[in-house]
Amino acid sequence: MQNEQEYAEGKVIKYWTHNAKYYHKITDKLYIPGPVKEIAAFIYRKAVKEKIIRGRSIAAVIAAALY
Repeated sequence: MQNEQEYAEGKVIKYWTHNAKYYHKITDKLYIPGPVKEIAAFIYRKAVKEKIIRGRSIAAVIAAALY
């Protein structure tokens, strides 16, 4: 169980570091306030951990998290 949890956390970090630049670019262009950015980032990380982003575009997942 712990190995699976560590694997999931590693995936979250991998996806986040890869997509963080794109996420910040979108949120900056839309003038999203800081607290909303933090909540959206939490939702994004949770979606990665639950494995529900597979097959979806980065933009779609970020837009859904911000919505």
